[in-house]
Amino acid sequence: AFTFYDGATWTDSWDSTTKTNLPRAIKVQIELAAAELAQPAPAPLEVVVPILVTGRTNQTAAATTGGQP
Repeated sequence: AFTFYDGATWTDSWDSTTKTNLPRAIKVQIELAAAELAQPAPAPLEVVVPILVTGRTNQTAAATTGGQP
């Protein structure tokens, strides 16, 4: 199962066409089957991955010269 964190709440889906930002984190939960039918299933594996994104631009700062070129 995948869940997505928007900075306030976790949700089961993420629609990038309606949301303006990326999720802040994604949680992945994997449930494993029991080795044998008579045994209980092991606890699910859970990994939370933070999404660290920095906005960048392709623009460069214009250099200014004071005085003569």
